[in-house]
Amino acid sequence: MKFKNLFMISLAFSFLLVMTPAFSELNCTVSNTQSFSTLVYKMSSLSNAHAELYTGSNYLYNVSCQDVTSDGVLTGINLNNNCDDAHFLNISSVTNAHVENSTVGNYPEGICLSSTSADIIYSYETQPCSVAGYQTCLGTFSSDTNAHIADCVTAPYSNYICANLTYDFTCNYGVSDLDGNCSLACGADTQCDGRAPGYKTDSCNGVGETYFIDICNSTCQFVDDSAKVCNSTGSGCNGGSLACDGYSAGQCLPSGTEYCDNSCTNETAVGMCITNQAMRKALVQYTVDPYNRKLDMVAMKCLINMYLGATCSDPKSQDYIDIANAISDSILPN
Repeated sequence: MKFKNLFMISLAFSFLLVMTPAFSELNCTVSNTQSFSTLVYKMSSLSNAHAELYTGSNYLYNVSCQDVTSDGVLTGINLNNNCDDAHFLNISSVTNAHVENSTVGNYPEGICLSSTSADIIYSYETQPCSVAGYQTCLGTFSSDTNAHIADCVTAPYSNYICANLTYDFTCNYGVSDLDGNCSLACGADTQCDGRAPGYKTDSCNGVGETYFIDICNSTCQFVDDSAKVCNSTGSGCNGGSLACDGYSAGQCLPSGTEYCDNSCTNETAVGMCITNQAMRKALVQYTVDPYNRKLDMVAMKCLINMYLGATCSDPKSQDYIDIANAISDSILPN
């Protein structure tokens, strides 16, 4: 029973490691030199300022946001200006505006931040947002209505607009259960974000060797094709032989006299490859003429291993291949 309990605990722990909530954080800034991916609204200055809608062009200071992983990598999560999630300010006009707490309702224009694949919550706090346990700050304002606006650090007012972003999906080995695609928020490589696991590119120069195409594997990592199929004609693909295109590294070519090495270069095959025709002749001759077999059981095992792509360490392997090739084609059924 003790061992069974330990097994169940281990299994449950492994499941938790795989099926985990997506983790990242909302990151917003107020700047006249930098703008994140989603512009939320604008300020006339960093302190004692008026506001305007994000569509305006009168003010230089952008309040903008993005969603990033713990390593600072953009997750690609959609943010927009709809009011479905966080309607955190009203302003008196489209520009040169005073602001108010969005619950007051005196002003006609709303300033909002939402997401189609995550939940954004906001709160008005009287202390810095990081102290209050929030991910980011979208500004500070002087009073509930008829107020001026400021950033969160230069000369902040006492009312902080704080926000958090949480996902409504979990992660499974880099894949979001929201749409079944790879997600940066789940640990996927950047090149795989939004792609289905197993996605194959048409190029070879993104990662690894230039004679294998690049793919997003089952855990959303950007790697060389795990099947090691040679490619010398795709974008940025080079280094291999044209004769090996479409064949895997280590695979014999149809002639049986050449194979593709680990660098996708065609090389002479000695004691390595047997053609389909020769293998068929060897099998038929061994089966139908047991008293006059040209190849014994040891030889047949060696040939079968080579035919299936395995190795045969028998020093006579090439002799066996030559014998199989020399068997008359007439032995094969029509």
